[in-house]
Amino acid sequence: MLKSRIAKLFTIAIISISMVIGLYFYSSVAKNRKNDFVREFPPHLITADTIKSIANSDLYIAGSNGKFVYLSSKKSKNTLLRFDLQTLDSDTNKIRALKDFNVYDDAEVQVESENIFLTQGFAGNIRSGMLKDLILTKTTQIFPFYSVVSITDTSYVIRYINKSNKNVLAIYSTQNRLVSEKNISTKQGDEIFSNDGILLKTPDKRIAFVYYYSNNFIVTDQNLNESYKAKTIDTNTIAKIKVKKIRSTGDLTMSAPPLIVNKEACANNDHLFIRSGLKADNQVPEEWSNSSTIDVYNLKNGNYEFSFYLLDLGKDKLVSFKVYNKTLVALYHNVIYTFKLNF
Repeated sequence: MLKSRIAKLFTIAIISISMVIGLYFYSSVAKNRKNDFVREFPPHLITADTIKSIANSDLYIAGSNGKFVYLSSKKSKNTLLRFDLQTLDSDTNKIRALKDFNVYDDAEVQVESENIFLTQGFAGNIRSGMLKDLILTKTTQIFPFYSVVSITDTSYVIRYINKSNKNVLAIYSTQNRLVSEKNISTKQGDEIFSNDGILLKTPDKRIAFVYYYSNNFIVTDQNLNESYKAKTIDTNTIAKIKVKKIRSTGDLTMSAPPLIVNKEACANNDHLFIRSGLKADNQVPEEWSNSSTIDVYNLKNGNYEFSFYLLDLGKDKLVSFKVYNKTLVALYHNVIYTFKLNF
């Protein structure tokens, strides 16, 4: 009995050690995998400016009015932290509403110019108000959506799944309801997951959609008239995802972790900034592992221009970033950091 137990423990130990060794070698191979593209890293593209510690680790960048950048909390949905873009001096405020309402887990605060929005995609509603008093006074009821950006006080661009089970962009007007719909399908098998991505608006109200799982992005005017389609610098034209159907509900779900090509994106008037998920062949694995790589594209034509690093701060990795004019705001778990763009 004792010998049998010892044999089992020995076998388990061997299997565990083998798994650790296997994961190590897999990680090593992944870091050095050839992706068939290279990046340009000109010197002095950004200059570190101001850094400040933050207490909460669940914050995200809600937006800016040009003078201040605003952070909100994933847990405390009515909390809004305001940081001066020049000094990072800060204060904390609370968002209020004229009437009580249910706030769901997917609720997200957006700040733009002098307006504030609380969007809830699963519930299909948008609440809005003025930044000066932080009171949500208006409710727009739509239908379930995945992402939204405001165009005017009465119109929004939304991304949702239509009746044909396709990812689409559409203009929603509070006066005319659904105005127009733009199909963003890349026709890669499933029409949902492979066409998932990042919806954003430039300061001059152009619309960009950057795909998570392939090297595609689209730029349109505010009426969703296409300006151009372009590709990111990498070579992943096909989304590398696996999808299966849940028998009990018939819903589709991912059956394996996807290869994320584009993790995050934002824009100013001149450039599109994309946080890449793929290492270029000319990047040193250690540099890739200890930083976030930001690729910069010309918004006029979608051409790649160059890249730069946002370094990890010790073990503290970048959570998210936004660019406002010539100021880049980088949010880490423990600090907020601003950089000046030199281009």
